[in-house]
Amino acid sequence: KQYGLLLHMSPTGNTESILRDGIVPQSKNKYFKYPNRVYLFKGDIEYRFLKRFGRGMARANGLPNSNAYTVFEVDTEKLPDDVKFYEDANIDEGVYTEQIIPPSAIISHYNIYFDWI
Repeated sequence: KQYGLLLHMSPTGNTESILRDGIVPQSKNKYFKYPNRVYLFKGDIEYRFLKRFGRGMARANGLPNSNAYTVFEVDTEKLPDDVKFYEDANIDEGVYTEQIIPPSAIISHYNIYFDWI
């Protein structure tokens, strides 16, 4: 809860299920074996970083023609007390949890678009 506002990015096609079920930990990474996680960015991250990261995520997830991701704003004050966050060793602006982020903690969402240039 020490983070205040956190941001989670997902392909826009997942928006309906995330708003209904929350952000569910999962891993599709074929290279590393670790528990399912939800990755989030600290809320003060720059918009251009989100766009650059989204473009990289689309390529890594095999969605090269996808140019829209949805950013979900998570209010950590609305999370259950037992949700724990850990610093992401690979991204300074990142944290993760192994627990579900319930829909009640998602306070807003918006789409970001990027070009493939």
